[in-house]
Amino acid sequence: MERDDFTQKTKDTVAKRAAYYCSNPNCSKLCIGPAEKILDNVSYIGIVAHITAASKGGPRYDKNLSSKERKSVKNAIFLCPNCAE
Repeated sequence: MERDDFTQKTKDTVAKRAAYYCSNPNCSKLCIGPAEKILDNVSYIGIVAHITAASKGGPRYDKNLSSKERKSVKNAIFLCPNCAE
């Protein structure tokens, strides 16, 4: 089954627009920070998730959205791993 996945550019934009904080108002966890062992790395745990599903049969799938709309920033939310479950 084909999925309308986000491009890396879209993921980066969504994460930056959220300032790397989980967008769930009951959470707001920071999802980026310094890596513990390698000083020039970062620890990044954020997930860019679809608001309406990326493919048929997924949660909240909207058949009225085009593929372009399904892959857009408007259909994305930035979440921590716990809120993305």
